Amino acid sequence: MYYLVSALRFLLDLLLPRDALLHQLEEMSAEEFLAKVPQSRKLHGIESLFQYRHPLMRRAVWEIKYRNNRVILELVTEAATQILLERLSLKSLYQEVVFVPVPLSAKRLKERGYNQAEEIAKALVRKLSLQNISAEVDISIVKKVRHTAPQAETHSRKDRLNNLKKAFQLTSSVREKISGKHIILLDDVSTTGSTLLEVAKEISAHDPQNLYLCALAH
Repeated sequence: MYYLVSALRFLLDLLLPRDALLHQLEEMSAEEFLAKVPQSRKLHGIESLFQYRHPLMRRAVWEIKYRNNRVILELVTEAATQILLERLSLKSLYQEVVFVPVPLSAKRLKERGYNQAEEIAKALVRKLSLQNISAEVDISIVKKVRHTAPQAETHSRKDRLNNLKKAFQLTSSVREKISGKHIILLDDVSTTGSTLLEVAKEISAHDPQNLYLCALAH
């Protein structure tokens, strides 16, 4: 697996060499990132934080998703934390916040070696703890039990929904884990919102105090 991931990163370095755009990102502060990258808005009930079409955001997502670039991860999640604190009023919540990253299939996880949504969630939890907000990441609540084609490769809404049908499954102990808690269902990028909405439909039946849908970019 290590050699496969290394080979993939080598190919990505050839396709997306570490150019001036990357150097700009790696030397940027969170405040500069917030000033340069436009925020997105709430779409289809999903808190989309940044506009994916912006070159800096698009490159940042690639670095996190395919290179596991920790410098970029820390930068983007620091900026994202500031937006989440404002939009979700997290400081006013007295119960624990639980991040549920959208899972990868076992096949995709084996290929990539990590789940980028989980890495984003863990970084956000670290930063929220500095704000005295009790938060954790729980990857046991939902599993992806069927490998699917990337949603970006499907063309119609019907195809996207069929692609995700029966792909996610909640664990048997899900109610005790989320009942009465503030759940943030998190993905890296939301194109149509189909993935987040499909998982949210299952989670909402188990009585969370609040269920927020969040994507780093749209």
